[in-house]
Amino acid sequence: DYSFAIRLEPDNGSYYCSRGLCLAKMLRWDIAIEDLETAITLDPHPFHHYTKATVLADCLKDDLAITEYDKMLNLENVNTDLRLRAMYRRAL
Repeated sequence: DYSFAIRLEPDNGSYYCSRGLCLAKMLRWDIAIEDLETAITLDPHPFHHYTKATVLADCLKDDLAITEYDKMLNLENVNTDLRLRAMYRRAL
């Protein structure tokens, strides 16, 4: 469904983020990370950075995950809940 949505709106970063999450659940890490990078490029929303960092941590790329959490935490428009979740995940 997200692939179809991307064909309809190829500039919507949220669709790439959602498809990346689905791919991560299927353990297709490399493709998931590519989609999340595309999501960040199209729409550098803090949640997209958080999602990418979480997927990187889940596939045991801890150094890259920490770097991505740091990028997210340095953004200005991060709400308190997401900031606290990122700080917690980064500490893990």
